[in-house]
Amino acid sequence: VSDTQLLQKNHNNNQQAISDNIMSLFHKNKKNQNVNDKNRPIVDNSSLYNTNMEIGPPLPVTHWVDHDLLLCVHPLFSDYIHTNYDRQVAIPLNTVFEFDSKLIAGTAIIRAVGLPSTDKSYFKGRSRKMDCTFQCTFKRRICFDRLYTGQIFNHPFTKLPAQYLISAGVKVLKSLAPSLRADINSDTPHMISPLASAAQVFNVCKPGHETPLPT
Repeated sequence: VSDTQLLQKNHNNNQQAISDNIMSLFHKNKKNQNVNDKNRPIVDNSSLYNTNMEIGPPLPVTHWVDHDLLLCVHPLFSDYIHTNYDRQVAIPLNTVFEFDSKLIAGTAIIRAVGLPSTDKSYFKGRSRKMDCTFQCTFKRRICFDRLYTGQIFNHPFTKLPAQYLISAGVKVLKSLAPSLRADINSDTPHMISPLASAAQVFNVCKPGHETPLPT
């Protein structure tokens, strides 16, 4: 076998692996009817919506749609980020939802393990406990190096371990992700990374040729 044939074979294998990874994001187990239950009624919780995070979560725990987990738009951004679950406040996990903001619009699904609606086959063989998949269109041009993903908290952490342990942990994380920006001790603790380096798979399509998220 010539070197050219070997290179072509490796190229084809790599292309197939990339294709399989992309399609796995849109995988749906047909036996699981809870991934996006269109028959689930949207409840109007707007009268219960709390914008003061100092006194509690945006919605009373008794009105969360998922056990022990609440997915919703942060009150600080609710004026310009909207979903088709605005009236309900709580967005069901493992369910495709629509969103719209000043910068992008599209659909998304936030998957999490351990819920009745979880597609167990999706997480089989994966160590992750949560997965975020977005399909969107940008409303204006933007430099990709300005897009970040991660966690930002509104209040400082309490009862932290010793500083040397925190520093060692952050150092290990930065060795794996050199572009990581992290400050655990600030008044607004955060860990963010450029989207280009944090996302596992990107799939760029022409409008009208997208692979739809599971419905």
